[in-house]
Amino acid sequence: MLNGPGKILLKNLYYYSDGIVKKGFVYVEEHLVRDAGEEALPEYELSDVVYDFNNHAYAVHGFSMVLKGVEQPFRGIIHPDLSVYTESELEKIALHVITVYYSLGVTLPIIETDHPGIVNKVAKEHGLQLV
Repeated sequence: MLNGPGKILLKNLYYYSDGIVKKGFVYVEEHLVRDAGEEALPEYELSDVVYDFNNHAYAVHGFSMVLKGVEQPFRGIIHPDLSVYTESELEKIALHVITVYYSLGVTLPIIETDHPGIVNKVAKEHGLQLV
């Protein structure tokens, strides 16, 4: 039985570091991320808790949320027809969605969209960090 947070190894998952998504492990000790990378050191396998996610997990820092990108304002509509909007209008929608969620405290938006080029362009132009 653990008396405190102890040592935790999260392996075979995806994580965000240095502005890109990486595949590997995250090692946590006493509530702090102590190490992350492609291959965990053998001693990490002796942690109090070891989770093997078989590459079906994504570890993020802070408060993250999955958003639908330009589709977010239309989330109640099953198949919104966004073809009626120009690229410029879709960029404005994407910027609005991202900045609204930043203002609500989301520190790393995870964007799931059918328009990744538009969302990435907006994020790059405005220096916004997202996945």
